[in-house]
Amino acid sequence: MKAPSESGSAEQAKTVMKTIDEAIERLAPEQRSEWNELQLGALDPLDTLDSWSAEHRMAVRTALADYASSQSDAAMVVRKFTAWSSRLGALSACLVAREAARHVPACDSHPLWIIDAAERVARGEGFSDECFPMVSRSSAATRSIWAARDSANCASRSVVAWRSGNNMASEQFALQCVVAAAEAYAENFEDCLSALVFERERLCSSIAESLRTGSLRDWIG
Repeated sequence: MKAPSESGSAEQAKTVMKTIDEAIERLAPEQRSEWNELQLGALDPLDTLDSWSAEHRMAVRTALADYASSQSDAAMVVRKFTAWSSRLGALSACLVAREAARHVPACDSHPLWIIDAAERVARGEGFSDECFPMVSRSSAATRSIWAARDSANCASRSVVAWRSGNNMASEQFALQCVVAAAEAYAENFEDCLSALVFERERLCSSIAESLRTGSLRDWIG
């Protein structure tokens, strides 16, 4: 676990928007001007992604990864990401749900199927009617499996809410996704509370890693 420090507290207090603004300010003047023009009037910063330069993509991706890795609670990361971009918050929820899906038996493909569909919609490669809650809980499943399935369900609902313009609901489902994902891990330990704290911190690192080398990096470019 990260040791608390004054510098760490100050880092956590920074908003995602401020972190990105600082990264953009370090770019060349023409890159900063182009960024400001792109974001003028944009409802979601990622709506203009196709027009970003390579420098914009690198700056934003690095800023987001650095922010996520500085945090100790994935729920806070998802909340702050959503405050900047509801679309990014929903995609982050999908990533978290994918992590939780490790606790579901390989023979149960439903969680990964619904996560795949939600990610396609969030990336603009599918339609909302491809996303819908998966099968209900099975009485034979363990609490860990239940929680993993709930995480996938919440990620899907977060994407659907984002696509329909209900950003508040999208954020709430994204946060529930993180809670369920942590529970999927923690249910395997006697000290459940400590395991919850550990997993929510580990998920911050997973989000940061995805932005650096994984699916979120591939999508942002």
